[in-house]
Amino acid sequence: MDSKKWYQSKGIWTGVITALIGAGTAIAQLLGVDLNSNALFGVIISVLGALGLYARATADTTIKK
Repeated sequence: MDSKKWYQSKGIWTGVITALIGAGTAIAQLLGVDLNSNALFGVIISVLGALGLYARATADTTIKK
């Protein structure tokens, strides 16, 4: 099986972006802004989840450091 660098992985980037959105949401709530009330927020999270599943299902290489 072939291998690739971690930064070439769609699955890794999906996880990184989702984590950053989660951190941003927490910071926004501390500042009194509710990002969850925005309809687009749910769509973005759903698309990221679907992309993560797609990346995992179609993975055919291993990740190396």
